[in-house]
Amino acid sequence: MLGKPTKFLVLCCALTLLVGCGLIRARKEQENARDNSVIVGRITADYPLVGPIFVGAWREGKNAETPTFVEYSMLDAAGSYILLVPPGSYRVIAFEDANRNFRIDASEAASAYSSPVMLGKNAMAAAIDIALKKDSRQDLLVAGTQIPSRSADETQSSRSGAVADLASPLFSEAYAADTAYWEGLRFFREGGGNIFFLEPYDPQRIPVLFVHGARGGPQDWKFAFRHIDTTRYQPCFFYYSTSTSLADAANLLRMKLMDLEQEHFISRMHIVAHSAGGLVVRDFLSRYAKYHPYIDTFISISTPWGGEPLAQLGVKHSPVVLPSWVDMQPTSDFFAQLYRNPIPETTGYYLLFGYRGGASLRANNDGAVLMESLLDARAQAGARKVRGFNETHLTILNSAEVFSEVGRILKERDAAYYPETSGVLSVQMADTSVLGDVDSMTSLILQDAQGRSRSLPLPQTASGTSVNVPAGEYRLRVRSLRVRMQPDELPVTVQPNATTTAALPLRAREGSICGVVLRSNEEYAAAGLKAAVPVEISHVKLRGPDIVRHIDVRYATPDEAPLAQDFVTPGLFCFVDLPNGDYTIELQSASGSRNLTTRLPVKGWSPLMVYF
Repeated sequence: MLGKPTKFLVLCCALTLLVGCGLIRARKEQENARDNSVIVGRITADYPLVGPIFVGAWREGKNAETPTFVEYSMLDAAGSYILLVPPGSYRVIAFEDANRNFRIDASEAASAYSSPVMLGKNAMAAAIDIALKKDSRQDLLVAGTQIPSRSADETQSSRSGAVADLASPLFSEAYAADTAYWEGLRFFREGGGNIFFLEPYDPQRIPVLFVHGARGGPQDWKFAFRHIDTTRYQPCFFYYSTSTSLADAANLLRMKLMDLEQEHFISRMHIVAHSAGGLVVRDFLSRYAKYHPYIDTFISISTPWGGEPLAQLGVKHSPVVLPSWVDMQPTSDFFAQLYRNPIPETTGYYLLFGYRGGASLRANNDGAVLMESLLDARAQAGARKVRGFNETHLTILNSAEVFSEVGRILKERDAAYYPETSGVLSVQMADTSVLGDVDSMTSLILQDAQGRSRSLPLPQTASGTSVNVPAGEYRLRVRSLRVRMQPDELPVTVQPNATTTAALPLRAREGSICGVVLRSNEEYAAAGLKAAVPVEISHVKLRGPDIVRHIDVRYATPDEAPLAQDFVTPGLFCFVDLPNGDYTIELQSASGSRNLTTRLPVKGWSPLMVYF
């Protein structure tokens, strides 16, 4: 029989081996992801779908290798997709896989993007949109083309707002704590990194978005799912890899909410977040809340608002460092900027925490997080209520008292909410010939009299799109590199209990050149990670065929730029309405200067990636 010291040593050895194996996998993931690029786009269909949609990046084999789908994604309906691929040249192919056999059968519609997609390191190919037509039967694949196997649910949809089967291995506690943490890239490829519903979206109920913490997942919220009033609310959850940087997780949340808005007009939403999930949501709200004014309530539960000192030890001594560890350091750049912008007054914020610590040699804590971090004064300053519970960091998620309080908060918020008289806004194209130029990077923005903006579903057909909105005065704008409005804004008055039609005066642009300008993040570089931050550009000049332009229109963020004119923001510049041809761009910043050359195709756009 083992004595206590021996048992302790065995336990320590087992723990060290477990963490060591995770670090080895994390290092391999970082090596594989170092040069990865992104393909994003949208799949549309002109007929009712029977089965899921397969969309993949196909690369022809070399030296007698078998042609292979390097990456693929499954969608349960038409919508947006993201593919992560290494540098190379790809054909992006989509087909309806009605019988779910991962092959294009004779009865299944199939289509491909019009041209090969060529990507270098750390690049992005956007608006790679594909239209499925019922009568399209293209022979797109070489016989024997391989589709890589996956260990998780291969049929789980990656479309934002898809319905999740919580019995799937992808959503298990073991998968969330292991694969989703140590192998974030694999997790994303297998269907993670998304907003999921438990049942199809119901416009008659208010979505409540649950956001988990470190090494957590949807199973953390089982108690909450059972105890929420599902006659009034519809639970959904954001499932992300908690090894990624917190800022990147916030960016992904923003992207997935934007995708969700393209499918549904969400008039109201509440968010409940646990642990580090609260940091992700706070970062998202501080940067993007004004573009999502329907987010009414944010409730954080046991969030380490002051960071975690142990993260500093991991960054300093671990042979492999995860991006989230860098951000979780109390003195990190992430925390330095987290509180710069307050949570908007229109979003009610409530801070809940536990004070029952477990067995620990550390100072006062909840069993995992120090009390001084849970109750950081910067977080308390913006809270409408701060309440503690006799629970640990984990038991707080299974407390009837806690979720009774959550229910009371939501009920109070809803009681104070008086929906305005609404009307129907029908948006159509004044000229339907431009429908082919409306791609997945085109955003239709509705701004109310208070200056609050939000995205609307885009008209995909000549019949347009209709949404219910509060009656009142609005301005419609379009943000796109492919089309523009003339004039740049369209005033609209939505009448109560009536339908108001707005015809968008769109025309196709000639072409655009946009560049992302970054510099290395020293904090990440010191930890052996690759990350970058936007560069403040002081001057941009473009020379081309009988054209010389200087950018002098500046915006604080890319979201504020209407794309009706050349513009620059920190880390991004765009020249719009350019004829095809060869161009030279001169860039200047505090970090130095760069000259670039690029070729712009007819009615196309040229993306650039610049590192200072």
